[in-house]
Amino acid sequence: ALLYDETVLQTDVGRMLSTIPGLSIDNLLIIFTLCDRFDPDSRWAPFWSSLPSAYFTGLSFPPRVVSSLHGTAAHLEILRGQVHLRKQYAATQPILDILLQAYPQYLKPEWFSYDKYVWAAELFYSYAFEIEFPPNPKSKTVMVPFACHVNHSPWPHVVRYGRINPGTNTLDYPAFRPCTTGEQAFISYGPVPNMKLITYYG
Repeated sequence: ALLYDETVLQTDVGRMLSTIPGLSIDNLLIIFTLCDRFDPDSRWAPFWSSLPSAYFTGLSFPPRVVSSLHGTAAHLEILRGQVHLRKQYAATQPILDILLQAYPQYLKPEWFSYDKYVWAAELFYSYAFEIEFPPNPKSKTVMVPFACHVNHSPWPHVVRYGRINPGTNTLDYPAFRPCTTGEQAFISYGPVPNMKLITYYG
């Protein structure tokens, strides 16, 4: 069920992307998302269809909204994030062109527009969890379908960090306070300032 580098590399698209030298894990996940979200036979199709068609994070704020924040720390953070994404997209463009030329029967140019690229980046920046896979102590960036819809609160029940339990083959999130039956469970995006919350989470 989990969507991360190892499960992506087990798919046809993932194996194709694995042949591209120097492709970062972040960009691998973004490019895979651009391709897979439009595949009706994808194992993650129910998850893709549950997602909104647009996000409202600072990364996709139009210029008039960004300029209205002039003089604030959020203004600089949003500009920095948008410039980074534009540079990353420009650097990725040759890869996208090669994919379109190699697989014209499977891929469509409109899947790889800048707006779609930003959508995929916003998805991973705002929805992904950090998950530990014992015995490896280093965590991975993982999309956890449907669990990612849990809302943020400054007084959460759990945080964005989970751990695979090898004994039960489950993904466990430690609870920091009780959650009664029928109560909405909240997570925390972490101890980050408001300027980062608006830039990366909306």
